Amino acid sequence: MIRNNDATELCITKGQEGFVAGWTSHNGGHGKEVLDTLFVKLDKPAKSVKIDGLPENVVPIVKSLKTVKCIFPSDLAEYVERSQVWVLPNFSMTDYASQGKTRPFNPVDLSNCRNHQSYYTCLSRSATAAGTIIVQSFSPQMIISGATGYLRQEFCELEILDEITKMRYENTFPAKVQGSTRNSLIRSFQKWKGTIYVPPSIHKALTWSAKDPLPLLSVVTDASWQMISKDKKKKVVENDSEEAQTSFVPAKGSIPVNVKYKLANEETSGTFKEQRTLRSHGTSASSPAGLLWDGEDYSCAYDALITVLYDTWTNNTDH
Repeated sequence: MIRNNDATELCITKGQEGFVAGWTSHNGGHGKEVLDTLFVKLDKPAKSVKIDGLPENVVPIVKSLKTVKCIFPSDLAEYVERSQVWVLPNFSMTDYASQGKTRPFNPVDLSNCRNHQSYYTCLSRSATAAGTIIVQSFSPQMIISGATGYLRQEFCELEILDEITKMRYENTFPAKVQGSTRNSLIRSFQKWKGTIYVPPSIHKALTWSAKDPLPLLSVVTDASWQMISKDKKKKVVENDSEEAQTSFVPAKGSIPVNVKYKLANEETSGTFKEQRTLRSHGTSASSPAGLLWDGEDYSCAYDALITVLYDTWTNNTDH
């Protein structure tokens, strides 16, 4: 199984399966053969792949270098460089990793599955019932003892949201029912219809009544969004106050918006330095000015938005 998205246009993607077709190697420093390139014949790729000099659907996977940080009990940090071809022997797979797969022959081991969702995921990978093999015994209580209260609550709330969507489509939804979040919208709907109202299309296994009601949802207040410094982040972790519990902690390594804005101003004023993250890609329309994405701060979730805004600003500042 391929473990990295090395070349999506060639179907060399994470999770793609295949078979070893060949390899190249060299003699390493300790007299052992070291793998350089692995040639993999893709198994049922999304499209046919043909590389010059190789058979159809055979692709090369080259080794790459990864640095691993090792921290000792004394807080001493050492770095180990590891070079390998990023594939795994595909002799078995967890329920999580198997999602999206279809198996003509599907041997499954249900003995260690934690819940009925795991049972479903494992068994539904099979193309046919005849191709399914359960390799040892399992607990039937996992699938006949009923759903948990939390899961049933989730399904009931989804049924209410389905009803709200249907009423909005049919223009029968009252304006007084308002909510900017899921919790507030369902709560407003319950106040209008009452807690014993059951959508007509709901399955009998999920239905509720006056004897078995779906309680009015409690008020849930979202934490306020804010940018915090490293010092404040440490304080939030250590502080048990109400403010600490509602503070927003950004993704590790994210650059605050005001810092990126400062970098943008420095570039346009001519004081931009080459080592900064923010750079100009020239005037090509297919390569807008903006932030370079990298694997150091993993800020691409912010960069995607900031790049669009920054490019718009540099092209039409007044607008």
